Amino acid sequence: MVKISLFMATSFLAGFAGIIDSIRIASAYPISGTGYELEVIAMTVVGGTSLFGGYGRVLGTVIGVTLLRSIRNGIVVVGVPGLAYNIFVGVIILAMMAVHALIEKRTTGGD
Repeated sequence: MVKISLFMATSFLAGFAGIIDSIRIASAYPISGTGYELEVIAMTVVGGTSLFGGYGRVLGTVIGVTLLRSIRNGIVVVGVPGLAYNIFVGVIILAMMAVHALIEKRTTGGD
């Protein structure tokens, strides 16, 4: 029952986000969210969610979103091309995976 409720809430919120996005753009564009997958993964990983499984916190994800959005705005202001941001996001994901692996290794006693 919990899984069904969560899937229903997620689909409702996704639909609501689509409505908000179409209002913001003033038209419906079906592929407007394409390409955000890597950025969303980076935001959650920066926020503390491990890609190896385990747990994550909503507050950490909010901090990751704020941090990466601030970095993206800074990159745009400086004038770095958009493709360089994707490379930067990939480097952030790799670095955070290494940090998570290090933390996991230390907490489990080096197994």
